[in-house]
Amino acid sequence: METIYNIIIDIIPLLGIFSFIKAIIEYRKTQLWKESEFLSKEIKEFFSDERVKVVLTLLDWNVRKIMINGQEVKVNDDYMIEALKTHNQKSRFSIEEAHIRDLFDNFFDKLAYFNIHCKNGLVSEKKIFNYFDYYFNILTTTERKDWNFIKTIDNYIDYYDYTNVRELLDKYKKEKRDH
Repeated sequence: METIYNIIIDIIPLLGIFSFIKAIIEYRKTQLWKESEFLSKEIKEFFSDERVKVVLTLLDWNVRKIMINGQEVKVNDDYMIEALKTHNQKSRFSIEEAHIRDLFDNFFDKLAYFNIHCKNGLVSEKKIFNYFDYYFNILTTTERKDWNFIKTIDNYIDYYDYTNVRELLDKYKKEKRDH
């Protein structure tokens, strides 16, 4: 009888430890689910913004026609380079160039939130990179756009102090270099 009692006394702490470990695992799964759910909502909202869609289209293509003030305007990479010059490079912008600038301002404003979410521990950088890899690659390498375009984007981000976008793109470049 004493042997059974000793076995039970020995098993009870083990059952407590196993229950504690199971609770931690379940908690972590729940946290990952919440993170995934949160990020999916943010990504869906980002990609459903009509102005963001236009920027993504312009990044994806070398020449596209877009609607500006009810008129169809042909926008190529050189046009965007001219439109995205900083105020220390160019002081006057056409209505069409101002529209392009507004589109990119909106894009960078919304993109900045993803770095803020990373810094606050709400989502991991790696998960964000999974969603944005294609576009971050366009923004940071000369695989799809020429060096002048990449330099213009970099200057625009830095001059207008899109710090969170800069941080996010730098982390992306580092991640790509390290792998």
